[in-house]
Amino acid sequence: MKRCIQFLSIYFLTGLSLAIAAGLSDPFNTEINLSLRPAATLSSRAGSLPCADALPSTPLSAVDVLDLAICNNPQTRELWANARAQAALVGVSHSAWMPSLNSKAALNRIKSDDRYETQKTASLTVSWLAFDFGARQAALTNAEQLLLASLATQQASIQSLFLAALQAYYTAQASKAAVESARQAEVAAKTSFNAAETRYRVGTGTPADRLQAQTAFSQSTLNRIRAEGEARNALGSLANIMGFAPQQAIVLQESAPLLPDASFQRDIDQLMQDARKQRPDLLAAESQVRAAQANIDLAKAQGRPTVTLTSGPAWQEMAGVSSNSGSLGVAVNVPMACKIGSVGQFLPGIECEFEAVPGIENGGALHVKGPNVMKGYYLFDQPGVIQPPQSIGAGWYSTGDIVARDEDGYVHIRGRLKRFAKIAGEMVSLEVVEKIATTAAPGFIHAASTRSDAAKGEALVLFSTAPGLTREQLSAAAKTIGAPELAVPRIILQVEAVPLLGSGKTDYVKLKQMAKAA
Repeated sequence: MKRCIQFLSIYFLTGLSLAIAAGLSDPFNTEINLSLRPAATLSSRAGSLPCADALPSTPLSAVDVLDLAICNNPQTRELWANARAQAALVGVSHSAWMPSLNSKAALNRIKSDDRYETQKTASLTVSWLAFDFGARQAALTNAEQLLLASLATQQASIQSLFLAALQAYYTAQASKAAVESARQAEVAAKTSFNAAETRYRVGTGTPADRLQAQTAFSQSTLNRIRAEGEARNALGSLANIMGFAPQQAIVLQESAPLLPDASFQRDIDQLMQDARKQRPDLLAAESQVRAAQANIDLAKAQGRPTVTLTSGPAWQEMAGVSSNSGSLGVAVNVPMACKIGSVGQFLPGIECEFEAVPGIENGGALHVKGPNVMKGYYLFDQPGVIQPPQSIGAGWYSTGDIVARDEDGYVHIRGRLKRFAKIAGEMVSLEVVEKIATTAAPGFIHAASTRSDAAKGEALVLFSTAPGLTREQLSAAAKTIGAPELAVPRIILQVEAVPLLGSGKTDYVKLKQMAKAA
């Protein structure tokens, strides 16, 4: 027994040492899978040049624009933070293989035969889950695949920003060239007008020729003014995508005329083939499918037994006598009333009633009554007086849950009653709405609320930190998980952060106010 205790203790201390060596903030070194953090203190494209927060002194090149856009755009930082959070969940899944440490200490004062004795106890227990039918591996696979999906989403968004920055740069270059062309055309039109004016004065030109030349000159001036305005707009858009004010003065690098040759076309063709094979959105979708499959394996494994080894020393001192002991145990936990997707069966002695809810066919509002239900509430206006629960009668307590019970007596929770929306006479779970959003844009925060609607009673409002999330993406995700089209919100509001309570939970009261004001 002592050798077994020593083995478990050494195993735990080894894991603790590895955690300390790797850093307590990331003991499993999961952040090694992340891309470079977009911040001014880190390196940029070449690994040696720092991200700039100001325009260079030299004329702006396309590479400068890409550096500034990727470094300064808040979307890239948000995506990196989401990926980092998912990487941390991978570390949490890894930790399930490590032992857990539980320590206890107590000081008791005991009276016996008019004598007082002081009892001191201390114990240390090391527990290690030895076997769980693949539950930990399924949870880890799920977390790893969601991390891959988050990274792929990050790459897709960065590619979109990359493309937008290049388009803005070359649009500005084209606008600049258009201004120069318009100016040359204006000079030529002015020259033609002066020549027509001279011919008219000496009597060799007609009034029609003079008027036509004057009109062409005026049109060329208008074209030049329009081109200058478009050029200023293009420079403002370019400054905005780089994180600067639209009125920021920008000097573009002169672009040399380049004519594509055969090798250039071959490079473009190869690039398009690689893009089809390595599309981040497809990689993200594949990772989401694998994560969902791992989640199914996890749910199945949670209904199977687990084997846990426990070991640890204990010490006790009383009346000047101390003793030391150790323990070694094997715990086998076998789920008895377990069915995947349910929360089990009602305990003996618990009465239950299901109150019908309009719009919900399978299930109802759950009310319970039994010896374990609280006696009641103390209300501020009646101190010292217990107000017993009486939702549908004396002693009955409303749980606020919408549940269904199958033929075997297993309870399936459909959601919270206050987390349902009644749309066109149908009850829609807001949790399903959030699940659709999570499927469409993993790695981001989503929260659903409602607001009144004159036509359908209520309308769904989705708050999301995912940039550019569309209803088409939500509809595709709903089909993937088998959710009804009625659960796809038409109102999608992007927010920097979802409001939270002090407990860290979503502040749905605040969201309700935001939905009403939107």
